[in-house]
Amino acid sequence: MSYLIENARRAGPMRALSYRVVVDQGGRLSVRDFDDLDEACAYADDAVGEHGDAPNLAIVVDANLKVVHQGRPYFLP
Repeated sequence: MSYLIENARRAGPMRALSYRVVVDQGGRLSVRDFDDLDEACAYADDAVGEHGDAPNLAIVVDANLKVVHQGRPYFLP
């Protein structure tokens, strides 16, 4: 998971009180910023729930790069 945090840092500065989602979809990394934590968490959960050839990982970090959520697919209890 540390490589996801590093990717969040490399994506540049964040506004205070914002959240960044970093997704690894089979080695393809993407980053998206949100102003709302619930929206960021929902996006991360959706990303890991997508089916593909490899498992997907997603984290949500705050403006201090602290992990505040790890994506979890909706279909898991």
